[in-house]
Amino acid sequence: MYGAWRDGYTEWFGTEIKSYRHPQGWQGILRYADKGDAYAVFHVFDGSPGYECSIGLPEDSNYKVDEIYSDRMEEVTLAGNRLSYKPRENWKAVAVYLKKQ
Repeated sequence: MYGAWRDGYTEWFGTEIKSYRHPQGWQGILRYADKGDAYAVFHVFDGSPGYECSIGLPEDSNYKVDEIYSDRMEEVTLAGNRLSYKPRENWKAVAVYLKKQ
């Protein structure tokens, strides 16, 4: 787990944040460990809940969702090389541990 933070690399996704004082939309961060596992974090700001936040994984990746971390049950799906989160309200965050298979 700690190797992802020390030795991994990061990709950023989401809508362009035009104001950090009043952010709208969402942002996603995907952190890869050198030896396989990955961590994703979704932050949803002001906007319309119900839209889907989606992060593309590398074509050759083979992950499974191992853990989902949030303050309540959240809808996170992994289909092929696409990790998606469908927030039900604004100002939410969810973290996902992706285990390499």
